[in-house]
Amino acid sequence: MAASKVSFNKGDYCRISYDEQLYECQVLDIAELKTKVQLIGHDVNLEVDKKSILPSLGKSTRVKQDEDAKICKALKAGDLCRAIRDGKFAEAKIWQLAEDDQKKRYAVVAFVDFPEAEITVWIESLKPAWKVDDYCRVLWSEDQVIYESQIKSIDSADGQRFAIVEFLGYGNQDSAWINDIMETMGDKPRQLQIAQGQGTLPQVEPEETAVWKDRDACRVVIGSDNAEYEGTIKALNEDGSAVVHLIGMGKDVRQMMSELKPSAGKDARAKQRVKATTEEEQANGIDNAKEPIIKVPSWEVGAFCRGVFKEDGLEYEGVIKSIETSGDGQYTIVQFIGYGNEESIWVQDLLESGGEGARQKQTKEALGEEVVVNGHNDTTVPTDETDAGPIKTNIDKAWQPGMFCRGIYKEDGLEYEGLIKTVESTDDGQYAVVEFVGYGNQETLWLQELLKSAGDMARQKQNKKSLGRSSRCK
Repeated sequence: MAASKVSFNKGDYCRISYDEQLYECQVLDIAELKTKVQLIGHDVNLEVDKKSILPSLGKSTRVKQDEDAKICKALKAGDLCRAIRDGKFAEAKIWQLAEDDQKKRYAVVAFVDFPEAEITVWIESLKPAWKVDDYCRVLWSEDQVIYESQIKSIDSADGQRFAIVEFLGYGNQDSAWINDIMETMGDKPRQLQIAQGQGTLPQVEPEETAVWKDRDACRVVIGSDNAEYEGTIKALNEDGSAVVHLIGMGKDVRQMMSELKPSAGKDARAKQRVKATTEEEQANGIDNAKEPIIKVPSWEVGAFCRGVFKEDGLEYEGVIKSIETSGDGQYTIVQFIGYGNEESIWVQDLLESGGEGARQKQTKEALGEEVVVNGHNDTTVPTDETDAGPIKTNIDKAWQPGMFCRGIYKEDGLEYEGLIKTVESTDDGQYAVVEFVGYGNQETLWLQELLKSAGDMARQKQNKKSLGRSSRCK
């Protein structure tokens, strides 16, 4: 199905990915393929692809970015700041400030815990150093849960800075290394935690206290007109945001979990899918004077269809293998074409097949072959605009026993450095048994879930952390 884009107009607020992080922006101009935006708080204008623009996360996020920008513009040599390292912010010291030929300011910084590593970064990519009274999020050492917090004091130990933080609403305190402190999720989550901690939680609708999980159905509010769209959560991020796939529209958006709303139900999701199809037909010159007629096929074993794969919330071509009956109604076992895995889908949730062409294209994608689209080779590597398929077929076959990697430990959901002990195969794919450096415990991870090791320094730091010498101030 062709993607229906979420449109932005001149003057709208939006969000873009630039230089390894997300920025709040305002649309300055719109062309056929490119959109000109200005980073909030920074004197930086960029031209970006229309398809890469995301909805703004709201006024509070824009105000915080503007405040941070003012602080960073006033930085001078010798000041502390935070810079991106391995996808996360780490504390750094500014050694030099300069301008390029276009009068764009940049800084040469060195990370406090690894001063030998100097990098050059644009001023707008920096964040202010943590300071007393800042709101943040910290992992409490007692229950390994992340809480909204406020920094009460900052000190040094073992040559590194740490903070004493107070957990909002509860009053108890803990210590955390500066580089382990995370950004706050905003005022609303802070107020909710304070109410929970003080036992004064107000009577609110269920969605206010919803705990979101992967593949949950939800609604998101996007665009300058605050339009609501049905979606499915594809991923939950460490910064408190979620990647949501918009039903029937072929587009993913990122939104804070605190701003998600419960889905309005199957009927609303089906209606949105039909509307997207109608808009696609109109864009292709098909004039429907009457309301679209929704045909309800008579499903039978062996019939082709489309169904949603629950693990990624996306639609795929399939064939009905069986039809069963339960106390709640009829359901089908659908096998996804080209991938071979199966899903149980209620009869009323089945969709009509996109035809032979769609099935052939999906088969080629599943086999990793090139797919020709409008005369061009369409890559099978997943991107924002390309579905990865129910089973990832582009597994990195370079992983071998004895290699270092990073992986998520399921008990706390955090990433750790590890060593691959064995690589095994099952009917569902290949997996590795990973032993986490310093801790000795092991986890079974699919090969496609493994991440590149952050290097020897990261492993040494984790090894010290496991021994209690560098993980938490005492």
